[in-house]
Amino acid sequence: MKRVAWLTDIHLNFLTDVQVAQFFESLAGARLDSVVISGDIAESIDVGGHLRQMSSTIAAPIYFVLGNHDFYFGSIRDVRRDVAALCRECPELRYLSTLDSVVELAPGVALV
Repeated sequence: MKRVAWLTDIHLNFLTDVQVAQFFESLAGARLDSVVISGDIAESIDVGGHLRQMSSTIAAPIYFVLGNHDFYFGSIRDVRRDVAALCRECPELRYLSTLDSVVELAPGVALV
């Protein structure tokens, strides 16, 4: 059986650094096969840093899309560009908006 965590509207920008680290450690301790995030991770100024920290803490692919809050205080074009570049540096980060195929998470379970 595959273990998948689905996170949405986590708004990490409202947490302290310690709380963010504890949250990521709790996810890492769950021994997940993958993580799916359906937007509103943080804000433009810190979404990349949070994704980078998450990818270095959790030993599983992290599939995500950005929500409207992820673009706050920034340019949509710039945030998308920066996140796509981050995914090239951190291969476990998978920005679904840049993928052109169905992602199988488990037999019979896929992201489309």
